[in-house]
Amino acid sequence: MGPVIATLTDILNAIASLFKWWVIVSPWDAAIRVRLGKHTTVLGGGIHLRIPFADLFYIQSIRLRVLHLPIQTVNTRDGKSITIGATVGYAIKDILKLYQTLASAQDTLMNLASSNIAQCINEHDSSELSPESLSKMVDSRLSFEQYGLESAGARITDFAILRSYRL
Repeated sequence: MGPVIATLTDILNAIASLFKWWVIVSPWDAAIRVRLGKHTTVLGGGIHLRIPFADLFYIQSIRLRVLHLPIQTVNTRDGKSITIGATVGYAIKDILKLYQTLASAQDTLMNLASSNIAQCINEHDSSELSPESLSKMVDSRLSFEQYGLESAGARITDFAILRSYRL
C-alpha cells in the first residue's frame, strides 16, 4: 500500500502545481518567464505571478560554479608531453543571453577551456610553462561574456611533464 499511496500523492501534487498562481525565486537565482510561448521577462528574487497554462519559468542559480575538466595529455612546441588537469569557474551574468545562445553551458565551457589549454601548451616550449603561467595564459584567452556568463578563471590542478612511450 505504501508505493500506491506515494504514487497517488505525487500525481495529486503534480495536478495541484498546474493551478499554482505564483512562483518564488530565491535571492541567489534568476528566472525567465515565457508567456504564451513568445514573450520573455527576466525576473529576480521574490514572488512572481504565474498564469497557469500560459507561463513557463526557467530558474537558474547565478552563483559561482566550478567545472572540473578531464585530464588531458598535450605535446609542447618542443615535443614534450604534459599531462594536465584544470578547473574553470563561471557565474551567470545575463540569464536571457545564456538561454538564447547555449543549449548546454557546461559542455560548451568545458570544451572551450580544454581547447584553450591545449592551444597554449602547443604554442610554448616546456621550459616556458608552469601551472601559474598557464593559468594566466588561459585566463587571458577565455571569454564567456558572449554567452551571458562571467568568467572566474581557469586554475591548473594537475601538471606533470612526462616522458611518453608508445608501444
